[in-house]
Amino acid sequence: MMILYVLLLTSQVASPAKHSLKYFLSESPGLTNFPEFVGAAVLDEVLLGYCDSTIKKAEPRQDWVKKIIKDDPQHLEWYSLECSVLYQVFRANINSLKQRLNQTEGVHLLQRMSGCEWDNETGHITGFNQYGYDVLVLLSVCITGLFIWRAKKNDFQRHNENSDDTDE
Repeated sequence: MMILYVLLLTSQVASPAKHSLKYFLSESPGLTNFPEFVGAAVLDEVLLGYCDSTIKKAEPRQDWVKKIIKDDPQHLEWYSLECSVLYQVFRANINSLKQRLNQTEGVHLLQRMSGCEWDNETGHITGFNQYGYDVLVLLSVCITGLFIWRAKKNDFQRHNENSDDTDE
């Protein structure tokens, strides 16, 4: 996952000024002909990888991601394990919500969307994490900031846009 963040932050793309990395997770027990759990990673609206409770492993969907996986197969193992763990966590969470809300019958949906958006012109980054249950937003967290890469020091420093500090 860290490789995707580094790629997002260091890529010099001539396309749009804003870039995004998003993760989508969904748990919906009781649906027919659809996996109970689905996970997807999306970079700039392009599907990078996918997993679900039927295939039970992560699958890269872009050639450059497949090359990363081929060069370092442990990445695929890690993403497949992460998919399996998240499936178990989401299944436990939705069962808990259904019990607490006295909604043990019918089809229900638990979703999570998380990620970040980066404006490569201003350097502004917005991180987000949002949970929803049956289309209602349960929790939404948004973190904003300005991140600056200083190659001469070979470090990564965070600057709050509301601060006058400069860490030179």
